Amino acid sequence: MHDAEFYVLKAQHGEKWATEDRELNEKLAALKKKYGTPPNIVHIMVDDTAVGEVGFPAIQKIRGFSTPNLNRLAREGINFMRMYTEPSCTQSRAAP
Repeated sequence: MHDAEFYVLKAQHGEKWATEDRELNEKLAALKKKYGTPPNIVHIMVDDTAVGEVGFPAIQKIRGFSTPNLNRLAREGINFMRMYTEPSCTQSRAAP
């Protein structure tokens, strides 16, 4: 079950998403065939980071810092820009 915004976005971008999914599945299958196992997928979630602080050199320059290695990682990976979050960051932290 998704919220209304998801369905609006799916109507706008569904074909593009389906194409991207097919391309990604083909890449994953090729990697599995080449190496015998599926690739490892590393998910990095950064806490308390403003939009644009990773992967956007122009924004970083305005803010007065540079993270070339993280920017390269963002360029080579997938940067998820649409997400839902709570007004507090506690959900992104491990709780005992």
